[in-house]
Amino acid sequence: MMELLDPVRGFVADGRYPGMAALLWREGVEPVFDATGWRDVDRRLPFARDTIFRLASMTKPITTAAAMVLVERGRLALDAPIARWLPEAEGLRVLRDPAAELDDVLPLKRAPTLHDLMTHTAGFAWGKGADLPICRAMDAATGTTPFVPHDPDALVRRVCALPLVFQPGTRWHYSNGSDLLGVIVARAAGMRLPEALEATVLGPLGMRDTGFCLAARDRERFATGYERRPEGGFAIHDDAATGFWTQPPVFPAGGGGLVSTLDDYLAFARMMLDGGQGPQGRVLSEASVRLMTSHRLAPAQLRPLLPQLDFLHGQGFGLGLSIAPEGGQERRSAGSFSWPGGYGTTWFADPRRRLVAILVTQVWQDHLSQLAPDFEAGVYDSIQPAPRSQRTPSSQRKPVTRTP
Repeated sequence: MMELLDPVRGFVADGRYPGMAALLWREGVEPVFDATGWRDVDRRLPFARDTIFRLASMTKPITTAAAMVLVERGRLALDAPIARWLPEAEGLRVLRDPAAELDDVLPLKRAPTLHDLMTHTAGFAWGKGADLPICRAMDAATGTTPFVPHDPDALVRRVCALPLVFQPGTRWHYSNGSDLLGVIVARAAGMRLPEALEATVLGPLGMRDTGFCLAARDRERFATGYERRPEGGFAIHDDAATGFWTQPPVFPAGGGGLVSTLDDYLAFARMMLDGGQGPQGRVLSEASVRLMTSHRLAPAQLRPLLPQLDFLHGQGFGLGLSIAPEGGQERRSAGSFSWPGGYGTTWFADPRRRLVAILVTQVWQDHLSQLAPDFEAGVYDSIQPAPRSQRTPSSQRKPVTRTP
């Protein structure tokens, strides 16, 4: 009988990853856990089902869900300008051209809204994959999520001191808008973001192992964070015992700062799949979940800022989530939703098949361009094998860069 990770075990066997773990949930079937390789290579510690790992950008859907809870409570409004909660954004300007110098600016045609932040259409820049003056300036001003060295108020001031890269609402561009969204959630809730997430999402779902830092008693379960050496192999990027997550962060990054476990994230994904209903009661309304998991953008808005910044690869986008379209390249059903993370993590929920699949490695800035498609194909082959003539060998698949 094929095990969950059998189609991708070779990625560890040949040294491309130190180790990985996966969890597959299907309605009416006991969840399937599988792991291979090591969560700590030096100590030869394997991944376990309760291993704690860095979510990176898989944090974004949780932050978005927390914001939607506050929308339902009347604390936030999707169509309201972000300056209602971020007065630092009152004086924003926009570049005449994305490649323009920082002083070549125009006035805004309209202010960016909360909806713009959730859909990455607010116009904020980020440096991923683009050598532009605004992207260099943004990275220099803010640091890299989740390692932002500034407190929330300072971060907002630094971001809002720079011009937008396009007029709000005109196009999708992956940015640090989710970090700003986290600040808005905290300000609207009247508490720090860790407490706000606990009150709105994590606590109601019983996600006890999810947070912005680790208690000493939990560090033994924490996977080591690795990075690839240019000459091959791996170096430690974040040590489980002494690294970034062993103390409360200066900036709790709503865009990428959480750690979690497979079962904790499954609780969140299942809540979304169940229309907002959690095991202990409703977390979100069905209407809010529909907003998050339905296409929110027109084709013209999905044009990438630059060809190398096409991070969606034909997918649509909801609120904090990518959405699989009809006739897409993935095996997922249309309407499936997801968002990966830059520490080598990915997941998807398929409403038609009633399944959730989560795959975890811990390699910094690894986007699973080969691993994720093979894992996804393996998931669907395991539940309904495709005819041999329809299967595409990994060596013949076109690589897809999935940048979180």
